[in-house]
Amino acid sequence: MLFCHLARAESLREICNGLAGMANKVSHLGLPSSPARSTLSYANENRTSKLFEDYYYSMLEHFRNAEMLFRGKKFRFKAPIKILDSTLISLCHSSYEWAVYRTGKGAAKMHVFLDASDMMPDYVHITEGCKHDLVVKRLLN
Repeated sequence: MLFCHLARAESLREICNGLAGMANKVSHLGLPSSPARSTLSYANENRTSKLFEDYYYSMLEHFRNAEMLFRGKKFRFKAPIKILDSTLISLCHSSYEWAVYRTGKGAAKMHVFLDASDMMPDYVHITEGCKHDLVVKRLLN
């Protein structure tokens, strides 16, 4: 998946073809050959998001400890400032029935809890579009 992001691949076919083009370097990843599309599809379907969540928090801690995230002027407050922001993502209601927003329209809302010192998310929660930010704020308490 890291190769997918670095290569900006948009499909399983692009990932497989990109890895196949580097057949001699795939062995460094511990793979005998580049994986097939069906293998990647099965892995993505059965992989939990916990792996990516743990990786994100470990990288966030690393960069915060190294003070590599924010180069601007630091604010001096007694307590840390946290920001709750949300954005609406339009979706097709017939394809995503859980994404209730309005009659005939679907949307998901991404609520992001940011640390103002480095503007990195501490928490992200995705709900249906009609959920208010205060509902998510209560989850944070």
